[in-house]
Amino acid sequence: MRVRFGKEERFLVITLLVIAAYIWLVTGVPAVRDGLNRFWDWLISLSATQGYIGGFLISFLANFSIVVPIPYTVVIVLIAAADINPLLLGIIAGVGAGLGEGSSYFLGYFGQKLTNDVYKKNLDVLKRLIEHKRWYVYIVLFLIGATPIPDDIFIVPLGFLRYGFIRMLIPVALGKMVITIGLAAFGKYTNIASAVAGSNQSNLVSNVLTLVLSVLAVYLMLKVNWDKLGDRLVGKKQNSPAK
Repeated sequence: MRVRFGKEERFLVITLLVIAAYIWLVTGVPAVRDGLNRFWDWLISLSATQGYIGGFLISFLANFSIVVPIPYTVVIVLIAAADINPLLLGIIAGVGAGLGEGSSYFLGYFGQKLTNDVYKKNLDVLKRLIEHKRWYVYIVLFLIGATPIPDDIFIVPLGFLRYGFIRMLIPVALGKMVITIGLAAFGKYTNIASAVAGSNQSNLVSNVLTLVLSVLAVYLMLKVNWDKLGDRLVGKKQNSPAK
């Protein structure tokens, strides 16, 4: 059987090689490793001392950053270990995380003219889904907020389509709250905080895992036959009558 090696596979190989180079850089070059460790320690300790404000800011920054992963989950656990209400912390952090995803939305919103014909074809399928199966979009937005699925690959196209920002924000923020409330409760009612504090190795693993999941998600998005998927979910597109 012939294995096809197209542009999607080239993208996958190149990005995985870049991630491998990143791992080598932060583990094999002492100056980079030590500098990154100091940065994480400073960021975590600063956020952990700020209570609810720290939870909001670290969640916002972590989700605002599209390229550089920030281990905000660790910080939420550490903040919750202090004398703080985990439910309120989770809600505030979830709102911050949802607002942070606005960076992906506005990247698409203001970058609409940069799309090529292939991407516009995929956007047409998403537009049909929004028009005919609106609740599907809300459910997907909630799920990508509540799970480790990379958010950007779905939120950026919504910006391209000028999908309502508030309609995007509410289900994403609610999904983020599921994660942050769970993390806050975990940090509050267990002794895990002392184990994760200063654990730079776990931060690296978290960052690399996030990058790999993002790459795989983008690869799968590129491989999907969007025309067929749109026909299954929405029904076949009706051709406009000839004039």
